Amino acid sequence: MRLIAFIFAILLVAARAVNTIETDFTCPMDGAHWKQTTETSAHVAVMRLDRREIGDVTDPRTLPQCPKCRFVMFLSDWADIQPLADRLRPFIRGAEYQMIAAKRPTYFCLAQIQEFLKAPPLYIGQSYLRAAWQVEENETMSARYLAFALTQFTKAAATMEPSHKEYANTLLLCGELERRLGQWAAAENRFLDYQAAEPFRAPNHQTVIALQLQLIAAHDSKPHLLEGKAPAAVEMPHLSLSSVVPTKDAALLTEPKPISIKLAPKPKSKLLGSP
Repeated sequence: MRLIAFIFAILLVAARAVNTIETDFTCPMDGAHWKQTTETSAHVAVMRLDRREIGDVTDPRTLPQCPKCRFVMFLSDWADIQPLADRLRPFIRGAEYQMIAAKRPTYFCLAQIQEFLKAPPLYIGQSYLRAAWQVEENETMSARYLAFALTQFTKAAATMEPSHKEYANTLLLCGELERRLGQWAAAENRFLDYQAAEPFRAPNHQTVIALQLQLIAAHDSKPHLLEGKAPAAVEMPHLSLSSVVPTKDAALLTEPKPISIKLAPKPKSKLLGSP
């Protein structure tokens, strides 16, 4: 009986672990070939106020990087978008990108590519935020990336109408980053203004606002969890062409396949959505 229970426990742990797959990659910049392990699915227990997933999950997901030129593979199939590769190649081979890529996390590298291509600020901010998660043990470096993310999310929110599906969530995320950076007055004024504002009337937004004001009053700049649970099992999201190339340019290109197999969009938290 004990043996059966032990085997069941092992199977349960295995079932809840992050699932990975070793994938072959070919760099569209220099033709280099390599293998790298990436995640395919995981179990998310909760999410933080900054949307980072916590549980049997790797967040941010592994972003494959060419070992030769350090290009980050935000797409897997470049066959139909060779013009984009040709446009990127001089930038990737340039001294500035090479210097950055040798010392910075992969999502910071992605943000540099997105900025070069003039991608939407919402997605550039997302990459800087993920870069901050990658170096979270280095508080100084993480704070620097959070500040970059805040700048981009602020730009994104400025272009959104209140009816935009990400309007409220983007502004709440701006307030979260202000709190994390110790910008107490700005964060407090923001959340006080949002308490009675129409786009934030939903109970889930009000819950976030109340929690943020408590943390601000305590001058607490640490990461904190959202109340409520995220879906237990999720498929790994993937970067799309539209997250890197402006819409007007992406319309001229063929949408490629995602990086890994059977990937689905990232699920929305009960309290905060995800772009």
